[in-house]
Amino acid sequence: MKLFIKHSVIFILLLNILTETLKSSPETHYFNINPHPSIVGKTILFDSDRQTNPALLAQSDSNYASIIYSPSVFNISELSPAMIIIGNRINDDFVAAISFYNLGNSLYSDFSATLHSGLKISSMLDAGLSFSFDRISIKNYNNYSSFNINLGFILKLSEIFNAGFNYAYYQNPYPDEIKSLFNHLINAGLGLSLNNEISLEISSKILLNYMTGFSFSGRYNVVDYLALNLGFSTNPEIASFAIKINPITIISISAGFNYHSYLGLSKSFILSFYW
Repeated sequence: MKLFIKHSVIFILLLNILTETLKSSPETHYFNINPHPSIVGKTILFDSDRQTNPALLAQSDSNYASIIYSPSVFNISELSPAMIIIGNRINDDFVAAISFYNLGNSLYSDFSATLHSGLKISSMLDAGLSFSFDRISIKNYNNYSSFNINLGFILKLSEIFNAGFNYAYYQNPYPDEIKSLFNHLINAGLGLSLNNEISLEISSKILLNYMTGFSFSGRYNVVDYLALNLGFSTNPEIASFAIKINPITIISISAGFNYHSYLGLSKSFILSFYW
C-alpha cells in the first residue's frame, strides 16, 4: 500500500511538472543545461545550445561529442534526464549532428532522437534544419509519438551585431489537455559583442495563440579556458548561471544551475570532446 501511494504521488507530480514545463517551454528537452540558449550565437556556451536554433551548427568550428546529465531535476530523483549529441563538420560550410535524449523511470519515460544540420549560405547568412522523433510513455496511461521540425536562420549584420530567428512545429505527443496549448514556436533575437570578453543577447519566445516571453543572457570570457553565462527569462521566470572550463583544447567541462520561480532548482553537467 505504501509503495502504491508513493507511486501515485510521484505520478501526479510528474504530470503536474510535465504540464507546467511544457506550457512554459515546449522544446522537447526542457531540462537542458541552459534554459536560455543562444539564438544568434553571441552568448553560446554549450554545444547543446545549437539545437534551439539549428543555424548555430554552421558556426561550429570542429567536430564534437557531448554528454549531458541532469540529476534529480527540481529535487525529484525520478527526473534525471541524459543526452548525447555528436556533431561532424562535413566541410567548411556544412555541419551535421545527431542527438539522443532519454528520461526514464518506473512510471514515465521520454525518448527523443534528432537529426540536425547547419549550412553557411554566405558570409552574412547561416541556415539550419532539424527533424526529431519523440516518444512518451506513461505507465497505465497511454503512449504518444510525434515528429517535429525546426528551421532557423542567423544574419550577421556586422562584426558586432547578429540577428537570429527560428520556427519550430511540434506535433506534440502529449495528452489532449496539454498538446492543445501549442504547436508553433518562434524564437527571435539580437546579439551584441561589446568586446572580446563580453557578449549580450535579448530574445523573444512566442507560442502562437498562447503566450510570449522574453529572455536576456550574457557571456563573459574570463580567460581563454574559463567562460561564464548568466540568463533570465520573464515567462516563465527562470534565472540561470553556468560555467565552462577548458582544461585542455580537446575537452571542456561545464555545469549549469537554473532556478524556476514555480518548480525550483535544477542542475546539469556536461562533458564535451573536440577533434
